[in-house]
Amino acid sequence: MNLAHVRSRFLLALTVTFTAYSTFAKQTLLKTNHDYDFFPAKVSTLANPPTGSGTQIQDFRNQSRSKSPAPARARSPILVFIHGGAWVGGSAAQYQPLGEALSRRGYCVAVLEYRLSLQAPHPAPVADLSAAIEALSNSSLPARSLGPDRNLNCDVNSIFLVGHSAGAHMIGFWATNHRSAAVKGFIGIEGIYDLPALVKKWPKYRDQFVSQEFGNENLWAQASPSQLSLQSKAPWLLLHSESDELVDIEQSISFMTHLKKEKCAVTLKRLSSGLHFEVIKSLEDPNSDASRAIDTFIAAQTRIL
Repeated sequence: MNLAHVRSRFLLALTVTFTAYSTFAKQTLLKTNHDYDFFPAKVSTLANPPTGSGTQIQDFRNQSRSKSPAPARARSPILVFIHGGAWVGGSAAQYQPLGEALSRRGYCVAVLEYRLSLQAPHPAPVADLSAAIEALSNSSLPARSLGPDRNLNCDVNSIFLVGHSAGAHMIGFWATNHRSAAVKGFIGIEGIYDLPALVKKWPKYRDQFVSQEFGNENLWAQASPSQLSLQSKAPWLLLHSESDELVDIEQSISFMTHLKKEKCAVTLKRLSSGLHFEVIKSLEDPNSDASRAIDTFIAAQTRIL
């Protein structure tokens, strides 16, 4: 596959979108052999990750320096963000502004660094996500006071998975094979949920990234959340812009229909504007339509906002 051709679509958009983002310095990795200790270091490797995995989690909680920090809570939900990039690009470090913005709103934020196509194709990235969820849900975070103002106590029993584009596919596929009492909800943003329908709409995607990540066409249906039963019945919020130029809104509409058939509570928020990566950028603004929809959804599940 011509990697330069791939970048002409998703990676170019990613680069342009994040041009204004500050450079993120490399951090020392905290490695643990037995106990998983997530929050003392900003970047950590998972304890006992999947074989061959380079799974990492980026924690932006301690970088927030807002003059008006979020009000103290008994416990704060954990948002695990899974970035997009067509499984061929993107990294946790590019989402530093987003992580800081969500942290200022009172959330504990972790951004997953998962394996990409050239390292290990599907289902390896979902295995990385699963390992991250297990590590978080089995940690002792509620006993700790967190953040620069020591006002965030992360609730490991209140985890929300937030996926953008390919990341939304990952959380959807995770839900077809897993369930966890700690995962209280899913937020899919401009997501890919039906691979055959995606390639039918965007034929060039076949060679750009779908075949590399998912193999032969006869395997795509069994990797499509819209065509699979879900084990996790936690509620969903779907966000999709009418102006998305890379993933059509029909992906979210059809997935909403499927979720209803699966007896999952689901809300689809159709955004009137915003290109594929502009919607993610808008989450840095607490007053954007997308931010308000997410805050309302989480409040409904946790009743602590």
